[in-house]
Amino acid sequence: GEFAEQWFATLGGHRAATRSRYRAILDLHVLPAFGHLPIGRLDHHEVAVWIGQQSERGLSAASISKHRNVLSQICGTAIRAGAIRANPVDGIRIAKSPVRKKRFLSPTEVERLATEITNSPPHPSRPYDTPRDELGLLIRFLAFTGLRIGEAFGLQVGDLDFDSGRVEVQRTASETSGVVTIEHPKSGSVRRVPLPDSLAHDLRLLCGGRGRDAFVWPDSTGGPRRQSHFRTRHFVPAAKRADLAGVTPHDLRHTCVAL
Repeated sequence: GEFAEQWFATLGGHRAATRSRYRAILDLHVLPAFGHLPIGRLDHHEVAVWIGQQSERGLSAASISKHRNVLSQICGTAIRAGAIRANPVDGIRIAKSPVRKKRFLSPTEVERLATEITNSPPHPSRPYDTPRDELGLLIRFLAFTGLRIGEAFGLQVGDLDFDSGRVEVQRTASETSGVVTIEHPKSGSVRRVPLPDSLAHDLRLLCGGRGRDAFVWPDSTGGPRRQSHFRTRHFVPAAKRADLAGVTPHDLRHTCVAL
């Protein structure tokens, strides 16, 4: 447990979402199993049994691999401190889970999804709802630019260069426990992607009259939108109505690559 906290203290330069994920792995998986154990008593067999137990509980290979890697990094901290000579995690393999087949939408399906998310059925608690044209535009933007959903929500008006037909991706809106923070993109560097002419006109109308620092798709307060709220309230219901149940916002990134 002490070496785990020493290792976690070195993660200050990581993104908030990454630190939160590592913290959850520590608190839910690693520390309950090994936090009480002297580091020198942790051996290869105990780690292998732990890995097997997670598999029996139905955890995916990807999740188990993340847990194993965190434990391995903790042991690496202990090696550098001279507490142990070898890493007990080394050599432990994880059986692969079936890979989820990537979903690619056709242009017709993209348009159907955009139409449904624009024109959601009236809700008793929101009788005065109007069509959400900006969300339909968001669907088409994701499918035809390939941006991640967090990058789209971190996009500001000044990032849209209509003259050169480019979008500058220099931040992402990352959500952790319902709190949105603005961070560097996942790749760690600013990149430019083409802005299709078919989107430029509607984006100009959407952003007209707003300052360069305004978010293109803000929440009701003008701040960056929460991904979880968008998924549950808008995206998932619209996908079901469009006969595209199971499609995720990230599938629109795959769609861009396929198209």
